Amino acid sequence: MDYILIFINTHNALLCEKILKDMEIDVNILPTPSHISNSCGISIGISNNDFDKINDLILNNKIFVKFIYDVKNNCQI
Repeated sequence: MDYILIFINTHNALLCEKILKDMEIDVNILPTPSHISNSCGISIGISNNDFDKINDLILNNKIFVKFIYDVKNNCQI
């Protein structure tokens, strides 16, 4: 897991999970680490291999995320 998708609410997290699974993108559902955010309790971990596909979905308003957390660099992007 290279990135964590952070959401405003559970509804958006579950909708995103469904869209990504339908596209056969591997996702890891996990509790949102409290040091990253306290808005939604559910996050989605993704690999670097899928980042470009997911970023396109975000830019085209197909999925809605609060922000993406870069695990390696310990920062929000």
